[in-house]
Amino acid sequence: MADPDRSDPSTRSDRVPGRDLPGRGEPTGLGEPALPGEAPVPGDPEFLAEVEALFGLVRRRYGARLTTAELEGVRKGIQGIVEGARALRAVRLGNADEPFQPFAPYRDDP
Repeated sequence: MADPDRSDPSTRSDRVPGRDLPGRGEPTGLGEPALPGEAPVPGDPEFLAEVEALFGLVRRRYGARLTTAELEGVRKGIQGIVEGARALRAVRLGNADEPFQPFAPYRDDP
């Protein structure tokens, strides 16, 4: 039998109202503790280590071709990618969770 907490996303007990709306519920500062099920804040050591590891790969491969300003832009881009990846990893899905089905109505005007 499916876990009732996983089958209907609107009834999940770990949901925080407003968290799924854009611009809502983002952490306000570095070092803030993350809520359960929330992606860690980009100030924690694990986040910084992940960013540095990925940036090190890019710097070793392409660093000779990039200026300091370009490398800093790459670092900021990597930070954004790591933040997004951590946010995705923080969402736990059950086996019964289905993908969002987009609805695109079609109206055939005569």
